[in-house]
Amino acid sequence: MSIKPLLIVESPSKAKTISKYLDGEYTVMACVGHIKDLPKKELGVDVENNFAITEEILPDKSSFMKEFKTLAKKTSQIVIATDPDREGEAIAAHIASEVDKDKISRVQFTEITKEGVEEGMNEIHNIDQDLVEARTARRIIDRLVGYKVSRVLWSTLKKNMKFVEVSLSAGRVQSAALRIIVERERLRQAFHSALYYDLKAELQAGDNSFSATLVRVDGKRIAVGKDFDPNTGNLKNDKVLLLSKAQADELVKELTNGNWTVSNVEEKIKNSNPKPPFTTSTLQQEAARKLRSSARKTMRMAQRLYEQGFITYMRTDSTNLSTEGINGARNEIMSRFGKEYLPDQARVYATKVKNAQEAHEAIRPAGVTFVPVDKVRSAIDEDTARLYDLIRKRTLASQMTSAKVKQIAVFIENQKSEFRANGKVILFPGYMAAYVESTDQRNGVTEDQETILPNLEKDQDLNCNALIAEDHETKPPARFTEASLVKELEAKGIGRPSTFANIIDTIVYRTYVTRDQGKLTPTFLGIAVTQLLENHFTSLVDSQFTANMENGL
Repeated sequence: MSIKPLLIVESPSKAKTISKYLDGEYTVMACVGHIKDLPKKELGVDVENNFAITEEILPDKSSFMKEFKTLAKKTSQIVIATDPDREGEAIAAHIASEVDKDKISRVQFTEITKEGVEEGMNEIHNIDQDLVEARTARRIIDRLVGYKVSRVLWSTLKKNMKFVEVSLSAGRVQSAALRIIVERERLRQAFHSALYYDLKAELQAGDNSFSATLVRVDGKRIAVGKDFDPNTGNLKNDKVLLLSKAQADELVKELTNGNWTVSNVEEKIKNSNPKPPFTTSTLQQEAARKLRSSARKTMRMAQRLYEQGFITYMRTDSTNLSTEGINGARNEIMSRFGKEYLPDQARVYATKVKNAQEAHEAIRPAGVTFVPVDKVRSAIDEDTARLYDLIRKRTLASQMTSAKVKQIAVFIENQKSEFRANGKVILFPGYMAAYVESTDQRNGVTEDQETILPNLEKDQDLNCNALIAEDHETKPPARFTEASLVKELEAKGIGRPSTFANIIDTIVYRTYVTRDQGKLTPTFLGIAVTQLLENHFTSLVDSQFTANMENGL
């Protein structure tokens, strides 16, 4: 006797939500991730036989497969609705390989809303074999690399390093990522600091005070940090003036009683444009900066938001929004901010990600009416609500008008010395009213921060309240944070954004890297592993090898 059609998804919470939207017409089962993989205790790849592979049902999926096969025999239709990405397609192919293929159909849900589920169920298609084979090729390469090279690490390093307590491993993506961190540390170790001086003046115009910095003496520019060679600490530009402490102190004495006059005022109005809506990578970066959330935690929260129907699918390279997403954003911008914040046409963004796979739209709140943050807070928790708020604000900002910013540069002369004061005024906030991206820069200055200067005119005389010599020391390249490493991995085309969290977790777990106060620092073991791989397995730590392979697939 035939029973209700089967519908297979990956997570139990998603299964429950989808079952409700389908009014109980399907028996919805959750496979909870992959059901098959290469064997754990052997290579599983026949290199001599066209790289034929052996895959086994995972031990913890035997009970699921038993129940699934029993029900599959009794139904005439099996709908596979695993996640709409490469891994989801591989899971779909594995499930299909265990039952009568004539019963199989494939659907995808880019958002778990009633409308999203109905749309997915109306767009039945075949399993994408090209995507499955691309995933299989990656898996084979990763197994050959990991299985073979990890044994070399074990036999060479672990035997000679008694302090190593975890098993050592190498991987196509993992080892390239580790090398990036090690190379940054090498730059830091090779770095030579340099000391340089400038002067800071506190000036008064009427009732208003502001600060200005010495930029030229006798027409020659004062040396700043970028003028020094980081490997030697010496000046690499002989056209600048390097002030010593004695010279800076002497200049303070000379200028203290001099006349301060505005020599020029330059004003420039520019447009500041919003950032695109989130991709997987940029979501991880911003959540790390704004919420101090690890890549792993961010992806876990995003998964819950997707499964409970609050956001669209969270593994994507695309910066495009669907018509529904654009309409949802534009409606909310109009109601919350007003017509002047809404451009005449929807904004369209070009994806700049290497090896981008743009099967889905950007990450945005699901549906055409975005749910309020409070609803997420009550349904899940505070941290996840904060992430949703980030996604919601970024989506709105991406479809808002540009901000208008006035930049002001004031030049002040005293004898043969020239000082400069910079100001910034936001004339119209535009998208900044909703969202401003954070920065990885040490000074932490974001685009919406103003610096107010008094109204100044050419030839205006000023009073000096204070004049001091300030010393500065050049700084080595900063260690990577999770946010800056994710950005670097994406820029170099290493791995996929959906795997970045796993990459970072793995190199920390293997004790190749420590994570302290947000900074990623390679350990002695991590440096030793990288050195061995550089000496004997060059391509494995070459970022171009990994990027070219991803591009080829």
